[in-house]
Amino acid sequence: MADRHVASGLLDGKVAVVTGGTSGIGRGIALAFAEHGARAAIVAARSEEPREGGVPTHRLLAEEFGIEARFVPCEITDAASIRSLGAAAEELGGADVWVNNAGMVGLKAPTVDYPEEDFDEIVAVNIKGTWLGSREAARQMVPRGSGRIINIASVAGVLASHSTAMYSATKAAVRLFTKAFAREVGPAGVRANCILPGSVLTTLIDKDGSLAESDKGRRISEITPVGRIATPADIAGAAVFLASDLSDYVTGTDLTVDGGLTSQVPH
Repeated sequence: MADRHVASGLLDGKVAVVTGGTSGIGRGIALAFAEHGARAAIVAARSEEPREGGVPTHRLLAEEFGIEARFVPCEITDAASIRSLGAAAEELGGADVWVNNAGMVGLKAPTVDYPEEDFDEIVAVNIKGTWLGSREAARQMVPRGSGRIINIASVAGVLASHSTAMYSATKAAVRLFTKAFAREVGPAGVRANCILPGSVLTTLIDKDGSLAESDKGRRISEITPVGRIATPADIAGAAVFLASDLSDYVTGTDLTVDGGLTSQVPH
């Protein structure tokens, strides 16, 4: 077991579940949880291999931080698969933090040209997957009287962009679902919140690693007040806050992490 290099004790002893945790934002969140003291983590996805390459997340967590980490193959749109994920968390003592991060951007196309099968898929992944994960987390957390559920939406669920109506609609649904769900589970001591990232340098939007230096990347940086595109670590910091006791009185909220992009009127 590796010596642990803990940045803080904010998540000491916590058991975390992160869907879509093998790559991108999910990988960043899982690593940040370990850095801040989590005792165990379950990384769930269709495949354990990171899209960006390198050591699988669960192995990296064990090797670098010495925590108990597992990979659980999971199809987030399937209730039985989510129940298996929940069972794995119960084996570790039950999930204290559950992050519904897995999602998809889907096809970019005008609504009039959007195929029905693509609509069904994005709704199933982004909405049904978030619901199933939240339901399973609550079934564990409510009887214990504590827990943190974090859903990853997007600023696209607040402001629309060209040819992404279905993506925007599903992420807006995640936002409103989280607010309503927080009202249901709050009296039992469970907090549910939503993170709204802006553009993030992951393989979903930056397949070959050239976005930041491209014309498009420079335009995004220019219209973002902090002057750069986010990294997964930027989103992970917000997740650590929502997973910790520092946010004990925060529930049903949207935490926008977009470098100020949506704070201004375009010009």
